Amino acid sequence: EFYEDLAPLERAKLDLVSLYSVNSLFWILIKTLGHNPQASDVKTELGRVRTAINRCKEIEDRAKRGRVDQEAARRMVTSGLWKPGQEKIRPGQQREDGARDQGNEMRRKL
Repeated sequence: EFYEDLAPLERAKLDLVSLYSVNSLFWILIKTLGHNPQASDVKTELGRVRTAINRCKEIEDRAKRGRVDQEAARRMVTSGLWKPGQEKIRPGQQREDGARDQGNEMRRKL
């Protein structure tokens, strides 16, 4: 019942922790019996679980990462290019150096 109430990412994390714990305990068992755990498939399985844990962390970090406000960034760049005494640069307007502001055209392409 507890497991069913969890979000998919939380379920994956719980499964990965359980899988890593069982594999680690099996590694310890092999080691205490005097066998070489490097020769068994336990090491590859632990590596596979670590890779899955890292993927889970990446997904979690991606959700926490902030979004860039593209409109605000465009305004900051435009105001940074503007010099006092000049006319304000508007999207699609011809500038003094003959270059054309590509703001709207670039946004349409994206």
